[in-house]
Amino acid sequence: KALGIHKVSFLSVIGLVPIAIFAGLIPIAIMGIGVRDTAFILLFQSMGTKEQIILIGIFATARYLVVGALGIPFISKYISKIIVHKKV
Repeated sequence: KALGIHKVSFLSVIGLVPIAIFAGLIPIAIMGIGVRDTAFILLFQSMGTKEQIILIGIFATARYLVVGALGIPFISKYISKIIVHKKV
């Protein structure tokens, strides 16, 4: 509803979103960008405009990027532990 999409039922979401996410797992694009977004557009085309559905795809991608970015401060500690273990 926040995106102006009002015609989507809960059953549609739990039925179609996993299909779009699985399509994004096909190893033909980096992080599934483009493939997953196209799947969202094709599956939800009757429920909103292309722009609204693309925004949902962007949110799906941001979900991975935000979690990954939270780990950036810990990379140096992790790498230093790997280097120490290899020296032993």
